[in-house]
Amino acid sequence: MRHRIFIGPNDVAGYFGGLADGFRAIGVPCMFVDETPDVFQYRRSNVHGLLGRAQAFAAARSSGRSWPGWMAVHLVLRALRLPLRLAILTIALLRCDVFIFTSGNGFFRGHELPVLRRLGKRIIWVFTGSDHRPPYLSGRYVRRARLEGWKILATETRRTASRVALAERYSDVIVAHSASAQFHVRPFVQILAVGLPVSGPPAIDDSVDEHAPPETGRVRVVHSPSDPESKGTDIIRTIVASMVADSLPVDYEEITGRPHDEVIRALAGADLLIDEVYGDTPMGVLATEAAFLGVPTVCGGYYAAHLMADAPDGVVPPSRFVDPADLEAAVRELVRDRVVRRNLGRAARAFVTRRWQQEAVAERYIQLLEGQIPAPWTFDPMRQGYSGGWGIGAADRRSAVSSLVAGFGVEALALPPNSRVLEGLLAEVMPT
Repeated sequence: MRHRIFIGPNDVAGYFGGLADGFRAIGVPCMFVDETPDVFQYRRSNVHGLLGRAQAFAAARSSGRSWPGWMAVHLVLRALRLPLRLAILTIALLRCDVFIFTSGNGFFRGHELPVLRRLGKRIIWVFTGSDHRPPYLSGRYVRRARLEGWKILATETRRTASRVALAERYSDVIVAHSASAQFHVRPFVQILAVGLPVSGPPAIDDSVDEHAPPETGRVRVVHSPSDPESKGTDIIRTIVASMVADSLPVDYEEITGRPHDEVIRALAGADLLIDEVYGDTPMGVLATEAAFLGVPTVCGGYYAAHLMADAPDGVVPPSRFVDPADLEAAVRELVRDRVVRRNLGRAARAFVTRRWQQEAVAERYIQLLEGQIPAPWTFDPMRQGYSGGWGIGAADRRSAVSSLVAGFGVEALALPPNSRVLEGLLAEVMPT
């Protein structure tokens, strides 16, 4: 069956733009809309232009406070969002039979979903992390709540749980990551099974060694946090300082808040990427881009102990994904052992070029649409027992859950009553 696909209305680190490119490469017409400001300047020539450009313009002007009239322009552009969304949704309804919704609430907080179902449209909802993770398991939300009050955390928890419930009610297929799916009750397709449609830099060919940085006897380590506090950047700096103090041959480059092209250039000259301390995936978008360059990644995360039991065979990308307590040891090993480091980089590159090319990921989404979903790709969230979270240490997470329950009751966790996660969290904060 020939499909015409809508993707939007947001992008996340280039994932959905890459998916749109993948569909087009295999001959499937695709309308891609991204209304989020392009803060890190991902390549977006494939975006349906009007709404994306208007939103990017508003974001740029609203941050330049010295520009005369910036507030007026910002308010005007915000007022245009509703009619722009309505116009684009109308066009998509006429052109497309498949709607792939990205991070957020759809066009109108999901109110359009019953209409889409009534019109016979196929709906895939893709969750990528913060859009479905319980906020009390997210360092970013917990730190905000500590400053502004726990009511914010309770409110955001209700909102996130409602978003998940809405998607589960109306979507034909849900794609999500098992590490952050504590609110889910309906089986979904694991995002690692379909893959991350991230393309390598066009100048890079099939040879890792041709593009490796020249051998100097030193190891160039790169860290590029979008949110330094959530990524554990201070801890990573301490690890690097410890290695330097021990006379290990480390050159450290940290890139924050810079355009995407600058980050890629830094990765092209790197020997090792340290992604984050409290992550929940072995290879996110940045690590995937590094893998295309043959650069291995070290990532810390409590989910490292659960990943292999949850993921189907053959879908876990090669990286050094370890418990946060073991992060320094893993980094030191890869700094010291050039052979292990290069072999890991080669394995990562082979994986992403074979399995995560944009066309290959787009083909798997077509499988989802056709109902050809291999059983190992699916995950039953009711067997989920993981609650380690992202961007936060275990002690801070326990403290946040305890404060939330103390202030708003167990129901503030918004978890299903028979959830193993609920049982585990309550055992931590309400010991018998």
